[in-house]
Amino acid sequence: MLKIHRLQILKTVICFGLALSVAGCFPVKPTADWATSLEGVYSATFSNDGEYAVIGSMRHGGSLWRVTDTERLYNWNHAAAMATNVTATAFSPDGKFAVTADETTLVLWDVSGGESLRYFNSPGPILSLGLTPNADKALLALTGGNAVLFDIRNGGIIAELPQGGEIQQLSISADGRSALIGTSAKKAKLWNLITAELLLEIDTRNPISALDLSPDGRLAFIAEQLGDARIWNLESNDLVITLNYRNTFFPNYSHFKTARFSEDGSHLLTGSSSGAMEL
Repeated sequence: MLKIHRLQILKTVICFGLALSVAGCFPVKPTADWATSLEGVYSATFSNDGEYAVIGSMRHGGSLWRVTDTERLYNWNHAAAMATNVTATAFSPDGKFAVTADETTLVLWDVSGGESLRYFNSPGPILSLGLTPNADKALLALTGGNAVLFDIRNGGIIAELPQGGEIQQLSISADGRSALIGTSAKKAKLWNLITAELLLEIDTRNPISALDLSPDGRLAFIAEQLGDARIWNLESNDLVITLNYRNTFFPNYSHFKTARFSEDGSHLLTGSSSGAMEL
């Protein structure tokens, strides 16, 4: 059975998306919160502009939500009259397309109209995924430590990107030219998605718990399990800064779990295993 790495608490997810839309400040309390699931979610992703969220609910299957008025727009399931266990979701950088995946299938959706555009059998159990601009390609993190660049318009594998360890996180630049992938083998790998060439490897002391690639592909946030995080300049392969995370009450069990760069790369929002969020 597919192992779910991140079962996110819904209110934390909603706060995360709303905080990204706040210009220059971080509220002590969330701007708003609401329920999209009765029992929790398998997956949740916001569009880059924060206008939409695609949710993989434990009870209700997949759905698309409009954040501005908290309206559930469409039910997105892979079979009629059945709630799909949507365990991985992603938006294209422009927010016009979304993809949902369960253990064996993936579906490409049109955000504006809600229609399914393409349906494919997965080349393997999917842990996480990402979309390039115009949803031309999907980067699939499969079990067994293999990443696959998949033609989500016509079907078929474009390239395989072997990782040498179970994939923990992945992130794609806004132009779709590069991707950063973190593994349990204590490595973060930067790939050219046009040529399928490995550009850079960054070693870590512990398995990677979170990472993000800035929209322009220049900066990388890389966090370790039970350790600190670093921001790298990928163009020069230099360390920019180390972010120390120390939880007073659970120092041996706390670490960064998720992160997102702002559109211009000047700010970073992080979420930790203790539930703390920091801008």
